[in-house]
Amino acid sequence: MWLSLFRHELRLTVRNRKNIILLLFLTVFLCMYVFILLPNEKTSETLPYEEISHELKVLKQVQEKREERRATGVSPMSHRNYYADSKFYIDLFEAMIHAIDKGDFKRYAFLRAHYHYGVKKDYIEQDELLPDSPFPVKDLLHSTEKHLLTYQYLLQSSIPITYEVIEEKTALQVVSKHFHNFAPYILVFLAIYFSNDILTRDRRQKTVLKGLPISWYQYLNIKSLASYFYVSVVTIFLVLMTVICISILNGFGSFDMKLPALGERIDNVNYGYILIPIGKYMLFGFAFLFLFYFIFVRLTLMLSLIFKNEWVILILTTLILFTEKFYYARDKRELFGKDVSFFPQTYLDIGKVITGEKNYLLNIDTVSYNKGLIILLLCWLLVEILLYVVSKFANRRWFYQ
Repeated sequence: MWLSLFRHELRLTVRNRKNIILLLFLTVFLCMYVFILLPNEKTSETLPYEEISHELKVLKQVQEKREERRATGVSPMSHRNYYADSKFYIDLFEAMIHAIDKGDFKRYAFLRAHYHYGVKKDYIEQDELLPDSPFPVKDLLHSTEKHLLTYQYLLQSSIPITYEVIEEKTALQVVSKHFHNFAPYILVFLAIYFSNDILTRDRRQKTVLKGLPISWYQYLNIKSLASYFYVSVVTIFLVLMTVICISILNGFGSFDMKLPALGERIDNVNYGYILIPIGKYMLFGFAFLFLFYFIFVRLTLMLSLIFKNEWVILILTTLILFTEKFYYARDKRELFGKDVSFFPQTYLDIGKVITGEKNYLLNIDTVSYNKGLIILLLCWLLVEILLYVVSKFANRRWFYQ
């Protein structure tokens, strides 16, 4: 009985028109991203070849004018040698262009590391640094430390260095990068969208389902499992399709690759940095993601019992999903007088939690993967208790009225 009902619910979910339309849209969008957007995407490590070539040409002309005026010494006003600075810049970027032309990407990686070290050593003018950042110098140094650690690892490891590896455009790097950004929110929204009508659609066939020889709570559990299974399969399909397509274009990458992460705090401002294997990062990320799936599927089912309308459910659960975005700020470390690490929505930034970036952004030490796992399990337990209680009041007879 259970297995037959599970198959029936899964079949209804698979054949649901709104689910098919969204799945087709996602497939088309991913193909556009992989074959059109990704090849033209400029990452922080992409060298703007034509722009740099033009800039070097102009700088050389400026250098010649300085030589003609014999203005090659230290400026009496700023106490900087602009001629020497420009010469260093020209030599460095000419060497980068030469390395790319020759296909010597290991040398290019070495030169990029040298460039980042130069940025760390000599601050650029503050108004030029990360204009959207509230702490531009701090964020620049943080970004530089991560890049230096990454290049140091690449140069010392046996991983073949290609331009795609440096640009972080191999399949594994792209997936891990999007886990670090907005992808978890989109994927959890899919779980909400696919499950928002799994119960309310039954109200169109009341007479058939009223007489099912199974308890109401068991019936809800089967529906949850069918929806959870469907969302999980769709996620695996989308990820595999993305990985295969990107691997054809830019290579798969390597599970031996490592990502920079925050280590222990050194003082009130500075952190140490470590490397974590990309395989571990992906494993922890998907574990968090599938736990969020189950929480939101059960939450959606509970709200279905109360409101009986799929669009109200979709709006409410989506608002819950994006709760943190309404109050998030770099200096927002407490919510209702409690540390933000005690709230499950904090851990939706899955990639940032695993690498410690969340702690860096909020300047705290309390957000961690282990703590997040405990918080999410407690959240799941709370949702389960609420669902059980609500199912006793909103029983089968009440729901189908």
